[in-house]
Amino acid sequence: MEADTHEASRVRPTVPKILQRAAEYNLTEHCNLKCAGCNHFSPHLPQKFADVAQFQRDLTALSEVMHLGELKILGGEPLLHPDLLKFLHGARDSGIADEITLVTNGLLLHRADPTTFELIDRLWVSLYPGVELPLATDELKYLSDRYNFTLDIKKTDSFRSTTVSKRHRDGAMVRQIFDRCELAHARSCHTIDQGYYFKCSPAPFLTARMALEGEAVINREFDAVRIHDNPNLREELETYLRDRNPLEACHYCLGSSGRRFPHRQLKRGEGHDESYHRELEAAGTIALRSGDRAFARRCYLGAIRARPFKLGPYLRLAWTLLPHGVTRKIAPMLSSRLQHSLSGQLQRTLTPPKL
Repeated sequence: MEADTHEASRVRPTVPKILQRAAEYNLTEHCNLKCAGCNHFSPHLPQKFADVAQFQRDLTALSEVMHLGELKILGGEPLLHPDLLKFLHGARDSGIADEITLVTNGLLLHRADPTTFELIDRLWVSLYPGVELPLATDELKYLSDRYNFTLDIKKTDSFRSTTVSKRHRDGAMVRQIFDRCELAHARSCHTIDQGYYFKCSPAPFLTARMALEGEAVINREFDAVRIHDNPNLREELETYLRDRNPLEACHYCLGSSGRRFPHRQLKRGEGHDESYHRELEAAGTIALRSGDRAFARRCYLGAIRARPFKLGPYLRLAWTLLPHGVTRKIAPMLSSRLQHSLSGQLQRTLTPPKL
């Protein structure tokens, strides 16, 4: 009896796994569309396919300490990967998630192996204006019923300006960008990428993205948790998920603070937008519209640093420095166009509720 008790005392208690709502895995970095504003930067990155063996190692190691409600398989465009079925089988075999979701623009679904639909729980089709799918909605619904997966058709009429090509110099502004960021906090856009776990989707692409700008930015060891050969993986993940400090990638990002603009496809040879000062001005106007004058001022100051001889940011900064009561009295005297330029609000909506 004593021996049994002693033996039982040596058995370590089972540590519960970290429960995470969702995480993503990018099978490709490139895409067959060129959406302006893609925060994965797919229209500008060269062709690159994820490695199946790396994928399986990542999920196997991570599944020891974490369980996901949903694993999203995406890209780029995941249907471009010739080994898609191997990834889906690997995702199933790992047991890491309750649901496997395939996220696609739908342009290659008519060529997909039927086994694809047997291996997924949900199909997320991003439907963009002007992009005609080879399979009609009724055909997609038929596949959903036949193979028993949930069909999610997401009409995407606009994109948000997220990534920027210059480093933010204002540390306080970077912190506010991170604090306001839905990608890192609310949307569960965490990403598993080549042996690392990131808490947002743009961060894994920072090095490749900035290399196109001629700048060497290495953020993987700072912005993510190493999955392999890490005896403290669970503890480090817990600490990382609780950490409220901005990532290195946040210095090159607007998170959820950027402007929204109508979706469009980039034209042949068209590069990414480098108007850093304009993006900061837009972020400032959006912040002012929501009542966050402090963040708006920081954005306008950043725009002034980037383009010191441009008058607009100075005027908008001056507007944020005036007491709110004063701007309320002045605004009706201005033209609607000037009101919108200074505060992002027309006269009838000058007093939006604070967030």
